[in-house]
Amino acid sequence: MEIDIPDTCTATSKHEIIDCDGLSIQWTYVDKKMLNSAYKELINQFSNKTKTKEEMEVLSYGAVLKGYKFTYENPKTLNRLIVHGTVNKQPLILQVASEDELMGVFDFNEFLEKIITLKM
Repeated sequence: MEIDIPDTCTATSKHEIIDCDGLSIQWTYVDKKMLNSAYKELINQFSNKTKTKEEMEVLSYGAVLKGYKFTYENPKTLNRLIVHGTVNKQPLILQVASEDELMGVFDFNEFLEKIITLKM
Protein backbone atom coordinates (compact mmCIF):
# COMPACT_ATOMS: atom_id res chain seq x y z
CA MET A 1 0.00 0.00 0.00
CA GLU A 2 1.38 3.40 -0.97
CA ILE A 3 0.76 6.42 1.27
CA ASP A 4 1.33 9.98 0.10
CA ILE A 5 3.82 11.86 2.25
CA PRO A 6 2.99 15.51 2.94
CA ASP A 7 5.36 18.13 1.52
CA THR A 8 6.23 19.14 5.10
CA CYS A 9 7.76 15.71 5.81
CA THR A 10 11.08 14.17 4.79
CA ALA A 11 11.20 10.49 3.81
CA THR A 12 14.57 8.82 4.42
CA SER A 13 13.33 5.50 3.01
CA LYS A 14 10.10 3.69 2.14
CA HIS A 15 9.81 2.87 5.86
CA GLU A 16 10.92 6.02 7.68
CA ILE A 17 9.90 9.65 7.82
CA ILE A 18 11.76 12.28 9.80
CA ASP A 19 11.00 15.90 10.56
CA CYS A 20 7.29 15.48 9.94
CA ASP A 21 5.81 18.38 11.93
CA GLY A 22 7.92 17.41 14.94
CA LEU A 23 7.64 13.64 14.52
CA SER A 24 9.76 10.80 13.26
CA ILE A 25 7.80 7.75 12.11
CA GLN A 26 9.25 4.35 11.28
CA TRP A 27 7.55 1.08 10.40
CA THR A 28 9.40 -2.19 10.24
CA TYR A 29 7.97 -5.19 8.43
CA VAL A 30 8.84 -8.55 9.97
CA ASP A 31 7.74 -12.10 9.41
CA LYS A 32 5.07 -13.53 11.68
CA LYS A 33 7.56 -15.66 13.63
CA MET A 34 9.78 -12.65 14.39
CA LEU A 35 7.03 -10.17 15.32
CA ASN A 36 6.83 -10.83 19.05
CA SER A 37 10.55 -11.31 19.67
CA ALA A 38 11.57 -8.21 17.66
CA TYR A 39 8.88 -6.17 19.41
CA LYS A 40 9.94 -7.35 22.90
CA GLU A 41 13.57 -6.54 22.14
CA LEU A 42 12.60 -3.02 21.06
CA ILE A 43 10.42 -2.48 24.14
CA ASN A 44 13.27 -3.61 26.42
CA GLN A 45 15.62 -1.21 24.66
CA PHE A 46 13.38 1.80 25.31
CA SER A 47 12.07 0.82 28.77
CA ASN A 48 15.15 2.13 30.60
CA LYS A 49 14.97 5.48 32.38
CA THR A 50 11.36 6.19 31.45
CA LYS A 51 9.22 8.62 33.37
CA THR A 52 6.10 6.73 32.27
CA LYS A 53 5.32 3.58 30.30
CA GLU A 54 1.66 3.46 29.34
CA GLU A 55 -0.14 0.70 27.43
CA MET A 56 -1.66 1.96 24.20
CA GLU A 57 -3.80 0.65 21.37
CA VAL A 58 -4.16 2.31 17.99
CA LEU A 59 -6.15 1.50 14.89
CA SER A 60 -4.38 1.31 11.55
CA TYR A 61 -6.38 0.53 8.43
CA GLY A 62 -8.89 -1.50 10.44
CA ALA A 63 -6.28 -3.43 12.46
CA VAL A 64 -5.56 -3.01 16.17
CA LEU A 65 -1.90 -2.39 17.03
CA LYS A 66 -0.89 -2.77 20.69
CA GLY A 67 2.09 -1.46 22.55
CA TYR A 68 3.37 1.31 24.78
CA LYS A 69 3.86 5.04 24.95
CA PHE A 70 7.12 6.02 26.65
CA THR A 71 7.73 9.43 28.18
CA TYR A 72 11.17 10.44 29.38
CA GLU A 73 12.35 13.03 31.89
CA ASN A 74 15.47 13.83 29.88
CA PRO A 75 14.40 16.38 27.22
CA LYS A 76 17.09 15.06 24.85
CA THR A 77 15.41 11.65 24.78
CA LEU A 78 12.53 11.43 22.32
CA ASN A 79 9.15 10.35 23.66
CA ARG A 80 7.96 7.26 21.80
CA LEU A 81 4.96 5.22 20.82
CA ILE A 82 5.89 1.66 19.88
CA VAL A 83 3.08 -0.64 18.73
CA HIS A 84 2.90 -3.89 16.83
CA GLY A 85 0.37 -6.04 15.02
CA THR A 86 -0.71 -7.12 11.55
CA VAL A 87 -2.02 -4.65 8.96
CA ASN A 88 -3.21 -5.91 5.58
CA LYS A 89 -1.79 -9.38 6.37
CA GLN A 90 1.66 -7.88 7.03
CA PRO A 91 3.15 -8.07 10.56
CA LEU A 92 4.79 -4.79 11.49
CA ILE A 93 6.23 -2.68 14.29
CA LEU A 94 5.42 1.03 14.21
CA GLN A 95 7.45 3.64 16.07
CA VAL A 96 6.51 7.29 16.48
CA ALA A 97 9.04 9.58 18.19
CA SER A 98 8.73 13.20 19.27
CA GLU A 99 10.46 15.72 21.50
CA ASP A 100 7.00 16.83 22.61
CA GLU A 101 4.37 14.96 24.58
CA LEU A 102 2.99 12.56 21.98
CA MET A 103 -0.69 12.89 22.83
CA GLY A 104 -0.64 16.55 21.80
CA VAL A 105 0.89 15.94 18.37
CA PHE A 106 -1.62 13.29 17.32
CA ASP A 107 -4.22 15.96 16.71
CA PHE A 108 -2.29 18.04 14.20
CA ASN A 109 0.03 15.73 12.28
CA GLU A 110 -1.44 15.19 8.82
CA PHE A 111 0.57 12.07 8.02
CA LEU A 112 -0.03 10.37 11.36
CA GLU A 113 -3.78 10.93 11.00
CA LYS A 114 -3.64 8.97 7.73
CA ILE A 115 -2.04 5.88 9.22
CA ILE A 116 -3.29 5.56 12.83
CA THR A 117 -6.07 6.59 15.16
CA LEU A 118 -5.87 6.36 18.93
CA LYS A 119 -8.21 3.68 20.25
CA MET A 120 -10.17 5.11 23.13
